[in-house]
Amino acid sequence: MLSFSGIIIAIITLGFMVFIHELGHFIAAKRSGIRVERFSIGFGPKLIGFKRKETEYQISILPFGGYVKMAGENPSEGTTGAPDEFSSAPVGKRIFVAGSGPVMNFILGIMVFSILYMIGVPVSQSDKTTEIGYVIEGEPAAIAGLKSGDTLISIDGRKVQKFDDIAIWVVTHPDKKLEFLLLRDGKKLTIPVQPKAEKRKGIGKIGSIGIYPRMKVEIGEVISDSLEVKLGDIVQTINGKPVKHLMDIYDEIEQNPSEEIHLQLLRENSVHPVNIPASIEIMVIDVQRDSQAEKVGIPQNDIIQSINGTPITNYKDIEQEARKHPEQPLHLIFKSGKEFKLLPEFNDNNEFVKFGLILKNYIGGISFTEHLDMQRYNFITAWGKGMQKSFSVIVESVTFLKQIILRDISPKYVSGPIGIIQFTAIMAKTGIRDLLSIIGLISVSLAIVNLLPIPIADGGQILLFGLEKLRGKPLNQKNQIIIQQVGIGLLIFLFILITWNDVLRIFSGRG
Repeated sequence: MLSFSGIIIAIITLGFMVFIHELGHFIAAKRSGIRVERFSIGFGPKLIGFKRKETEYQISILPFGGYVKMAGENPSEGTTGAPDEFSSAPVGKRIFVAGSGPVMNFILGIMVFSILYMIGVPVSQSDKTTEIGYVIEGEPAAIAGLKSGDTLISIDGRKVQKFDDIAIWVVTHPDKKLEFLLLRDGKKLTIPVQPKAEKRKGIGKIGSIGIYPRMKVEIGEVISDSLEVKLGDIVQTINGKPVKHLMDIYDEIEQNPSEEIHLQLLRENSVHPVNIPASIEIMVIDVQRDSQAEKVGIPQNDIIQSINGTPITNYKDIEQEARKHPEQPLHLIFKSGKEFKLLPEFNDNNEFVKFGLILKNYIGGISFTEHLDMQRYNFITAWGKGMQKSFSVIVESVTFLKQIILRDISPKYVSGPIGIIQFTAIMAKTGIRDLLSIIGLISVSLAIVNLLPIPIADGGQILLFGLEKLRGKPLNQKNQIIIQQVGIGLLIFLFILITWNDVLRIFSGRG
């Protein structure tokens, strides 16, 4: 449940982003000699405000937007032809004013992301290395001969600097044999690998070879007080074997079953050997709304013991049972003694859906997770990173909009003011880094949305001014009024639709 303080922080945050956007229009109008009659944060009736010179400054009752009212801006209100009216300004100045709001949002995004990089961001090993941590048996990489510990240098002659570079190249080349240049035991080797093509709805074919990056594994949670471990301890070895990925722990338990496993942990630069029970348990930590699991009453914090009489020790066991009997109810028995029957579910990509259960693995009362290093950057590097991140958000936003237009993604995943406030409130609760991250993301996204060539949006205005420049004359006042009214109607319709989606998402538990 959202806290009151989180909602207040979210509203203030959204209001600040709107303020920055409108400030861009305001400053550009003033610099262009255009008279600004009103500067408002929010819509609707005025809550508080004051007037200075010719401009009224106010905060309105609905904090879901804002506006700058310029003299002569609205064709339906008529114009006098005064030189300080918006309609009297040269086309270039009007484009400058319309575009300054989104530009300010983009600058805010760069600033916020830069601050984030200066105070520090969590970084995984995959961001810093191309070393393979785990190879899945039977997958193309294993068949070709790639091994855990191999460090990849290039693919088809293209240098790779982080694991994402490898993933992107493999995913985008599902039907091509790739030449992997790698370093193994100090020697360079070239190994050809043929990615496996997998179909994904809305995306098409993607390549997969079955490798994971090296990771640092740490103690993520402890539910047994008797264990001599601490949160954040780094797992160096299991039974004397190096741990390069989370799966190494599960493989060792499966391949060498015993009552106990021996871990070597690193804690504050000192080594701590511990023995823990080798029992693997899968706990239900949450149940999704409107899922099968919720409907039959599966409780949280209970442990799955068996399905159809088969003992369950990992996620693969659950999926294997589901795929064995895809059209038959599965009989689940929990540690509490409760029993339930659930029908297997698969999504559009034939991926197993765990009945709406959010599950977590525990080994001897411990859950393991990836350790992330906190990395801080100097002022200049942080600004470069901030710009890079902002441009990547632009690419992601444009791709998302394209997928909505092509109906690859449902419009129900678009959030409006209520959804943005909800998500921002959640991020505010998790910490300053997450809050800054969502502020940067929303700010850059607002810039993109406002530049869309739709009536009444800044992008629509810029398009009309561009047409005016090409034609050598503006549209007649009647057509301008029609376009404006269509734009307002479209905006109201989208606002209602998106807000309705937000409300449904919140009350259905999907948000």
